[in-house]
Amino acid sequence: MKVRQLAMATTGLTFVTVVSGALVAGNDAGRAYNVFPHMMPDGQWLPPKEELFGDPSNNNNNNNDRFKWMTHSTAYVQLQHRILGMTTATCGLGLAIAGFLYKKQLTPQARIGLYTMGGIAVSQASLGIVTLLSYVPLHLAAAHQLGSLALLTSGLFTVHSLRYISPRILTKTAAVTTRNLPYHVPLPKNILLHKHSPV
Repeated sequence: MKVRQLAMATTGLTFVTVVSGALVAGNDAGRAYNVFPHMMPDGQWLPPKEELFGDPSNNNNNNNDRFKWMTHSTAYVQLQHRILGMTTATCGLGLAIAGFLYKKQLTPQARIGLYTMGGIAVSQASLGIVTLLSYVPLHLAAAHQLGSLALLTSGLFTVHSLRYISPRILTKTAAVTTRNLPYHVPLPKNILLHKHSPV
């Protein structure tokens, strides 16, 4: 997968994670299951099934009620936010590694975007864990929400910056192309090629 495609996917995943975080905040779900990585103090990874999906013996559990449960259940919204948050952090770290591996093919702006996105993603996940373990103090919760905005912004910047090829590659390609021409073609000093980056 190309780096730009991975950056687009990670930015989209970030948006979904932000929406998931809004459900956590709206349901005050961060004030329950305040352990990590397990959700239960006794070491169980998941809460009881009834807490996640509702009581199946309840006759009122029709499809509408189940959808409402998925957006209002403290256990369910926190579980999905945990999964989405850790997945986003992993993808962000992967982008930072890709920025290092393909640094010769990337513009300085793209490298900065990839490194920034990776750093913010890991920091945001770490801050979320600390916020959960601290029983969601207001200053940490506000910082966590601000971090989500910073991560989404860095993702948009990175996706945009990956539309361009490094001038180093473009100059080298143009030099090879014009080498056998019967006349000399001067290369512009500032070359910037739009879509698409080779990585």
